[in-house]
This record gives sequence, C-alpha cells and structure tokens, in this order.
Amino acid sequence: MSQNKIMEPCQLCKTITSKYVCPKCNIQYCSIKCYRSPDHLACSEEFYRHCISEELGARGEDFNKSEINILEALKRFNEDENNEYEDIDSDEENEEVDDLEKRFAEIDVASTDKLWSLLNDEEKTEFQKLVASGKAIEMVPQWKPWWNFRSKSKVLESEEAFKDELKKNGCPEICTTKKLSEIIKKDPSPLVQFNVFNVLVGYCYIMLLFNGDLSDLSGEATMNLLKVSTNLNSSVNFNSAEEAIEDAIQQIYIHPELESSTEMIKSTREGVRKTLIGPHALLPDYYVMAAFSDIKAMFNRVLNQKSKSKESRPERDLNLSEKVENLDRKKVKLSLKKIEFFLAWACEFGNDFCRLFSNNVLLTETT
Repeated sequence: MSQNKIMEPCQLCKTITSKYVCPKCNIQYCSIKCYRSPDHLACSEEFYRHCISEELGARGEDFNKSEINILEALKRFNEDENNEYEDIDSDEENEEVDDLEKRFAEIDVASTDKLWSLLNDEEKTEFQKLVASGKAIEMVPQWKPWWNFRSKSKVLESEEAFKDELKKNGCPEICTTKKLSEIIKKDPSPLVQFNVFNVLVGYCYIMLLFNGDLSDLSGEATMNLLKVSTNLNSSVNFNSAEEAIEDAIQQIYIHPELESSTEMIKSTREGVRKTLIGPHALLPDYYVMAAFSDIKAMFNRVLNQKSKSKESRPERDLNLSEKVENLDRKKVKLSLKKIEFFLAWACEFGNDFCRLFSNNVLLTETT
C-alpha cells in the first residue's frame, strides 16, 4: 500500500498495519493469514471457488469426460493433508464419482453458484477446509497477460491464422467499429493520443487486479476502471503522455480500496508498454484495439445485465452488489461512447501512435 495513503490497521486482526485490499469486499488486511481467516472466509471462499470453476471450465472436454472433476480435486488435496481416503473401498469410491458426475451432467461449469449448490455438506466443508488451510490457492491458475506475447518473426504469412493464435493466447477479439468520419465531422483533437494513455493504464490495472477475467465481475471492474481513468470518469483531457499516465497512477494511490503495491504499479506500466508494442511489427496497434474492444464488451455487459433482487443474493454479496447497482448508468453509457470513439481513432491512427510511444520511458518506471 502506498505511503501516500493513511496507514490503517488490518480490519481483521486489528493489530498490524494493513497492506492489501480485497478486490471483492474492499476490506483492508495485512497478510494472507488474515485473508484466509474465519472472519473473511466467505469472501476468500468465493474467490477460490470462482477461480477453480474457471480452471475446470477451461478444460472443457476433459471435464466432461470426468478425467478431472471437483471430487477428485477435493480428494487429492485432502490426501495431501491427512490421507483420509486411503481406506475407502474402491466400489464406494466409484459410486461417489458416479454420483457427482450425474449431479454435474447438465450444469454449465462456468456457473459457480450452480456448482456450489450441487456439492453436499461434506464436500462444501472439505472445500472450506482447503480455503482455510491455503491449499485451495494451489488450484488457482496463474494468469499470464496476453500482451506479453510478441512474435519475433519479421514476416506474417497469414494474418488470419496469426490472429487465431492470439485469440487462443487469451487476447480479446477486436470488435467491428465505425469509421472515425461517421462519429465526428472534424479532425480529432491532438490531445486524444494522451487520453488513450490514461484509459490504457486503467485497463491494464483492472486486468491485473481481476486476474485477467472481467466477465463475471464486470460491474466491479467497471467501477475500478472509472476510478483510475479520469478521462472516462470526468472527461478530463491531458496535455502530455506523462500527465495522462501519472494521473491514472495517482488515482490508484488516492483510492484506499485499490491495490497499489510497487509491484502492481510496475506491472501496470509494463502492461501498457507491451500493449503499445503489439504482437507483431506489422500489427503494432492490434493490442490497443483489443484492449478497447474488451472495455467495450465489459461496458455492454454492465448495461445489459439484469439486477437481482436482494432476496436472491447471498448475504455476503449484498453490500458489493448494491455498490455495483449504484453505478451511474448514464456515465457508463457516456464512457462506452468514448471507447467507441477511441476504437475508431485507433483504427485510423493506431499504427503511428504505437510506433511513436511504444518506448515511452514513463512506462518503465517502477514507482
């Protein structure tokens, strides 16, 4: 946590100075021990449950073939701890696996609530033990930012095949966009290029904050993006790349609920730099277009999602859900229009912009 922030005690142990902020509930804590403490178990359990279901979902066909399933994962970790399953008869074990397969047969593994509801009390208890012991974190896949990939080839034999590979690597698909002339009737302001920096810092930051997945937490991610990017939030224009970058970084420091470790800021700067470099010398603007396309998709999800009634929400999600529902929809719509403008602008000027600013020294600073 930045020294620019008021140093407050951990809200869980209430003794040690807090260092981190949970992105789910915004509680300040000092260590992984407190993060996994009983007072925070519901939130940490939800985080691990979401990440594990994502991992199982990503395995798709393998999951459907029952080569990997939740029961096996629970058993594997339990065996590591106390070998409780050593004496289980093989017939009983097969019956347990068959039972779980039947329960999960018609369920979309991306739905964490449905997956959780199908576990029996014993399985839920076992999972909670995994979270409390720290074993569950071993199942959370390590996200590798798609912007890290850069082809060393000087030629591009098939652009479409190359883009398919980028998609497999996790790069968002570029959405169709209007021509810039269809959006504005005059030449764009020269300040646009600096505003792009401000938005990209915000985007790379929330991608790192949410472990590369904005789909299930679009509302929370949108809230944080609008906190970091004052261009999107307040239509502030910047007169230089330095001003645009540093304003976004300062917004991270200003908001005490946002993660602002030195490593996080360094990774955010590096993410923007690699986004500007692009995946190939012949496609310098591709990652910038992909980033704006991802933001556009996120804003659309927020605007299209239906509000859940309070009765249908888990108690632990009430406060956060209400914060998301209090998002200013007009502001989100206005921000969406800005992103559509940036997409059109990047389509026309992106190549020159990326070649000009990809080696910006401000994006290599660590503080």
